[in-house]
Amino acid sequence: MVDPRGEPAPPPAQHDAELPGGGSSGHVELPPAYASTLDRVLSLVDEHTSEKRDEAPHKANAQPSAQLRVGFVESRQGMIAQVTLLGSESSESLAIAPHVDGTLIDRAVTDHSLVLLGEWNNQSTIIGLIQTKLPDHTLISGKNIVIEASEQLTLRSGRAAIALRSDGALEMMGTRIAATSRGVFRLIGRALRLN
Repeated sequence: MVDPRGEPAPPPAQHDAELPGGGSSGHVELPPAYASTLDRVLSLVDEHTSEKRDEAPHKANAQPSAQLRVGFVESRQGMIAQVTLLGSESSESLAIAPHVDGTLIDRAVTDHSLVLLGEWNNQSTIIGLIQTKLPDHTLISGKNIVIEASEQLTLRSGRAAIALRSDGALEMMGTRIAATSRGVFRLIGRALRLN
């Protein structure tokens, strides 16, 4: 048999069909037009499945294009820093990402802290800092600094401490307390008790 395009038609597809009583009628022949279309669809499904199977290993072995690295900052000039990569003896000049404060980079130079390097606008850039130890010196600076505690705030160093409580009480404790004023020293209270 020849289909309308002039090509030999494939042999009729045969399928098993079940009778209402549960038996089998054996092989049922589909009309040539349906059988040809069904064979073409099944062949396309097989090709698509084999392509997916071939692509799976490539996706599993895919690696991210950008890699994170760490290094030590030797110096900073504007938004450019001289960085020595961890495990390397050579240094290179790298840009500092716009969201990174240059003051933090200066602290990294002083504390010899690690910086995080990543891709920014398709070039290796300092994108952050890594803290691996407690600093020997901590500086908090700003125009206005607020430290707030809902119940109590305690500042302590050794045997000296200042405690501020939410009910308005303030306590200063220490082995020796000295207060000096270059101007007027005023103590105001309903009662002043000495010892």
